[in-house]
Amino acid sequence: MRIISFLLALAVAASLGACASRQDALPPEVRLADLRPVGIGLIEQRFQVILRLINRNDFALNLDGMTLDLELNDQPFAFGTSNQAVSLPRLGQATVPIEVSATLLEITQSLLSVADTGSVSYRISGQAYMTSFAGLGSDTVPYEHAGSISLPSLGSLLDR
Repeated sequence: MRIISFLLALAVAASLGACASRQDALPPEVRLADLRPVGIGLIEQRFQVILRLINRNDFALNLDGMTLDLELNDQPFAFGTSNQAVSLPRLGQATVPIEVSATLLEITQSLLSVADTGSVSYRISGQAYMTSFAGLGSDTVPYEHAGSISLPSLGSLLDR
């Protein structure tokens, strides 16, 4: 009986220690990897956004869903969600496809701003749902990343 009590106390202490060390977990870094058209309709267009998730922790992270807001040139462009489970290996990375939808008005506004500036600035933001370390539910972690892509002018493309 004493051995069982000792083993039970040891197991509880070990699990509490593991939880305490995981509270300092860094959230995954989320970057835009690609944007592909999926379906084009008169009112709504669908795109597949590929996100690259980077784990900077010395232990694996498990995600069980994500939300995504995509802005182009400071204008709301598309929104989507994913319930795909992803395991990020320690000090590793993975990609997650998320289908998003945009309206014709949002696409038109984005194209007009691209024509004015010659570049596309983007901002992705949302929530990542990390499976808790104790296996009881999930922790919501916000993320955000911004960047820009310079586009060649139409004249330089025609000169080739």
